Amino acid sequence: MHPDHRRSGIATLLLLALARFAIERGCVAWTLEVRASSTGAQALYRAFGFAPAGVRGRYYENTEDAIVMWCHDIQA
Repeated sequence: MHPDHRRSGIATLLLLALARFAIERGCVAWTLEVRASSTGAQALYRAFGFAPAGVRGRYYENTEDAIVMWCHDIQA
């Protein structure tokens, strides 16, 4: 994303839409991977109930680790 558009609420709106979609379909949990260096994204995901659950080594471009995050109670 272009730096001028960061922290404008777009990611929050997208996550809200995805959460609604998943809840309507009866999902009880969801997961994602996020760059280890992307602390802003990690904070956003934590606000949605995600918690770190593991690491995928050298996941991005075979150089940067990914943090696997889970939200086990999407219905809440």
